[in-house]
Amino acid sequence: MAPFIPLPLIFEVVNLVLYADDINILVVEIEEETLQRKIVFVMQQLEIWSQNNYLIVNSEKTCAISFNCHQNRHLCRTCIIFNRNEIAYSSGLKFLGPFITENLAWHVQIHSLCPSLNKVCNKR
Repeated sequence: MAPFIPLPLIFEVVNLVLYADDINILVVEIEEETLQRKIVFVMQQLEIWSQNNYLIVNSEKTCAISFNCHQNRHLCRTCIIFNRNEIAYSSGLKFLGPFITENLAWHVQIHSLCPSLNKVCNKR
């Protein structure tokens, strides 16, 4: 088996959050065109890196989220392709425990905690 190849230095242009077998990529840009180019470049590099390390990415569990202010009416959802599959966008997801929504609101997280909190409070 070939030795593991570390993540390329090119990933220094984005923020990576690595946890167990998950890789989360945060790409920040002001201009939509620049964002699209950066995403294409990063996804191509990630594709090469994962192939070189014999890593299989589950495209069905892969999703994207576009963060924005709730006042913003224009959602920037650029096309994201990985291994010839388009990555679907989600309005919210669970990230290392808490639920995160595209407008960074807390209502989904609070709603998910209510049943557990009710059980604890009603045991007294």
